Amino acid sequence: MGLIPVLLRKYNKWMYESVLVCYNENVYFVRRENIGQIMEKIAERLVNKLLRENLISESMVEVYQYGIVRLLEIGAAVVTGAVICLGMGMLWEGVIFFLFFVPLRSYLGGFHMEKYWQCYIMSCLTLVAVLTITKFVLLDVRVSVGLIVAASVGIGLEAAWELKKGGNRVYAFVIWVVLILLLAVMGFCAAKGLASLLVLLCCVTVIVLVSKAVAKEIVSKG
Repeated sequence: MGLIPVLLRKYNKWMYESVLVCYNENVYFVRRENIGQIMEKIAERLVNKLLRENLISESMVEVYQYGIVRLLEIGAAVVTGAVICLGMGMLWEGVIFFLFFVPLRSYLGGFHMEKYWQCYIMSCLTLVAVLTITKFVLLDVRVSVGLIVAASVGIGLEAAWELKKGGNRVYAFVIWVVLILLLAVMGFCAAKGLASLLVLLCCVTVIVLVSKAVAKEIVSKG
């Protein structure tokens, strides 16, 4: 028996609930269409193998296919991101970007393209743009701190608003914890005069907030 089937069986309930939560939280403004054929085939073969070995039931086939495709999408994004960061000689800046951007973007939500390849290209362009800005644009420390604080407050209020509307408490808690850590890092960078990292954190918070605003606008008009 392979490693993947064993892990999937061990975490069967956790994966099922996680995929359903992700799907239910995002389906109202995300439509996944025309996902790459390679990813679909890989997911289909893995799920069929699990089904043949009676590790999952037929009722969970679509859930597992969705989850595996999502894992493949994330894996492709991570590998590409690492290549971009290494190619630009900004590995640590990339790590810091993903460390804060991914949880904030994931748990707060935001604008998504309709197709995976569009999301993939947009994500790559966003990473390149952020790293380029971080490398070549220097803002006054006070300006960066002001923008970071303002955007962080906006993100925190958005999380509170979603919670008030009956949103997931865990999501809101994660967002607030990440914001506290981000503001702590901001304080350290400001004290040490690390202007470029402040610009990076500024990009993170502003992009997350703007993406959420755009998504809300699209939903309101849809």
